[in-house]
Amino acid sequence: MKRQSLKLDDIDWQVLLGIAAGCGCEYRGTPSWRRLFDDIASGKLSVVNRPDKRVRDFQAKRRQPMIEQRQKQQAANWQARGERDRLRQEQKRRAAGIPPRGAQEALDEAMGYRDASGRLTDPG
Repeated sequence: MKRQSLKLDDIDWQVLLGIAAGCGCEYRGTPSWRRLFDDIASGKLSVVNRPDKRVRDFQAKRRQPMIEQRQKQQAANWQARGERDRLRQEQKRRAAGIPPRGAQEALDEAMGYRDASGRLTDPG
C-alpha cells in the first residue's frame, strides 16, 4: 500500500484537535491528533461514519468568512487588472501619438462640434 499525504486546511486541523479534546486524547495537557489516531487504531475509540451536527455547523461558520474574504480579494484583483490594462492601453495610445480616450470628444464639445449628449453638431 502506497503512503499518501492528506492536505488539511486550518479549519480541518481545528476540528480535528477539537475532536481530540472532546475525546480526551491529550498529550502534556493539549489536544493531540496523534493520540486520537492511536486510540482509534488500537480500538479504544470507535468512529461513526457521519459527521456530528456540531462539527458541520462549526466548519460552515469558520468557512463562510474565508469564502467572503476570498471573493473580495478576487474582485480587488480583477479591478486592479482592469486598471493596469487601461493604463497600458493609454500608454500605447500616447506612444502612437493618439490622444487619450475621451480627449477628442471633450475637445469637440469645447469647440462646439458636439453637444452635451455627445451628438455631432454644426458649429456654424
